[in-house]
Amino acid sequence: MTLIACTAFFAACEYDDSEVMDRLENVEDRVTKLEELCAQMNTNISSLQSIVNALQQNEYITTITPITKDGVEVGYTITFTSGKNITIYHGTDGVDGEDGEDGRDGSTPVIGVKKDSDNVYYWTINGEWLTDANGNKIQAEATNGEDGEDGKDGQDGVTPKLKIVDDYWYISYDDGKTWTKLDKATGEDGKDGQDGKDGQDGTNGTYGDSIFQSVTQDDDYVYFTLKDGNVITIPKVKSLDIVFNTNEAIFIDAGESYEVTYKIVGADANTKVAAMAQDNYKVKVEPTDYKSGKIIVTAPSADITKSQALVFVNKGTQTIMRALYFTDTILTVSNSNVQLKPGTNDFTVKVTTNLDYTVYIPDDAKSWVKQVTTRGTVREDILSFTVTENTSSRPRSTIIELRDAEGKTLQSIAISQDSADPTIEISKAELSFSCEEGSESVDITSNSD
Repeated sequence: MTLIACTAFFAACEYDDSEVMDRLENVEDRVTKLEELCAQMNTNISSLQSIVNALQQNEYITTITPITKDGVEVGYTITFTSGKNITIYHGTDGVDGEDGEDGRDGSTPVIGVKKDSDNVYYWTINGEWLTDANGNKIQAEATNGEDGEDGKDGQDGVTPKLKIVDDYWYISYDDGKTWTKLDKATGEDGKDGQDGKDGQDGTNGTYGDSIFQSVTQDDDYVYFTLKDGNVITIPKVKSLDIVFNTNEAIFIDAGESYEVTYKIVGADANTKVAAMAQDNYKVKVEPTDYKSGKIIVTAPSADITKSQALVFVNKGTQTIMRALYFTDTILTVSNSNVQLKPGTNDFTVKVTTNLDYTVYIPDDAKSWVKQVTTRGTVREDILSFTVTENTSSRPRSTIIELRDAEGKTLQSIAISQDSADPTIEISKAELSFSCEEGSESVDITSNSD
């Protein structure tokens, strides 16, 4: 009897528990993936609420940056014009369930938002309104309180939270104070493992992100498509700027008006332009449409001084500012666009002015432009140019600026020179630009095409 008992004992010691360990590892793996899914869903729920609030506050999206893990894209970081960042995860892939015939699928609650008849977004779960213990819909966006003697404060948006306890989903809409039990998070074991099917009919149904179906974009908008089919559209920021028909100081007499036309880069139908002036100048904006128009500046009838008008362009939460400079001084040139043909070596430009200025030559033109002399009177300067032959096979050009003491461009002179022989190409040439001013002369040389 003792020998038989001992034999039974050793037989028990040699029991193969690999199947049990495999099952345990599978359970632990599924629990880990469910915990990861739950964390990502809570992040996505919070991000969805931020998207609704951004829509309500007319915000724009500035950047969309992919998030990668082990070289695989797993989501996006999205930045709004307010500076707020949100994260959206694609979701966790489902895993195959164990074989089983009659197992019940696990399910993942489908959280979404939907606008009701009052134009307010409320949370939904599995396509139905998410309600509190009193049957009231749970609001997803914050609303402002009404003004008045007894006005009530606006309602804050609520962020639902999810968790998994004992393989069941739970939801809270009071920041975790109370929890409501939902469906099972994992499927149940089938009774007969021999004829069972994987996944949908076995231990675990597939699961994944149940907040966002997709996030897509074009040149103008980002589209957040929810799992229930609703789409939230947020506009993207475009580079916003305003371009005037002149970048030079505006010369204006007492009581005179001057028109500056403008075009707006990156405008939309909500873009507005405004302007303000000082020193008794007046300024008025007359838009042609949302992306173009004119600005009318009127100088005071007396005591004119140098001044500026500030022009503001607003689009949603974007605002830029540009300045228009105007003065009572005069500076005009007789020819601001000089075209030189082969064999033409000398020309003059008459400058009518009552102020001091300097001649600025761009660095890339100093190899073939130099100032020689300037002859001046009280109201006129004669700028003399001497141009040497362009032996390159290509024409060349530059822009010379007349600048005031503060470095602002008062006038520009564009010079372009045709090539003498298009069959010859060299890398260096020489051009002389002369302008009498006392006895000084400046020689400038550099490389040029």
